[in-house]
Amino acid sequence: MPDLSTSAYKGRIKIDRKAWSQEDIELEYKYTPQKAPSITSWMQGQCRFTAGCLGDSLLTCVPIVRWLPKYERSFLLSDVIAGLTVGIFLVPQ
Repeated sequence: MPDLSTSAYKGRIKIDRKAWSQEDIELEYKYTPQKAPSITSWMQGQCRFTAGCLGDSLLTCVPIVRWLPKYERSFLLSDVIAGLTVGIFLVPQ
């Protein structure tokens, strides 16, 4: 049998099978689409509204809440100057 992976092979390949449509596949494999959960039911599944869950959600959505209490105030002036410098040089571009 010739090596089909080389470009030197000039033969023909005939594939004789049914062409499947999406509907055919769904019928054959008994697919039933699932409804997407509503935002309300999704949120209820994510969190039971306990204090710990609320805190975790807050830390995930607003990361500054996690690192701001640990921030060293001695870095504040340097960080403000760096931020202004970057803003002044990059905004005109």
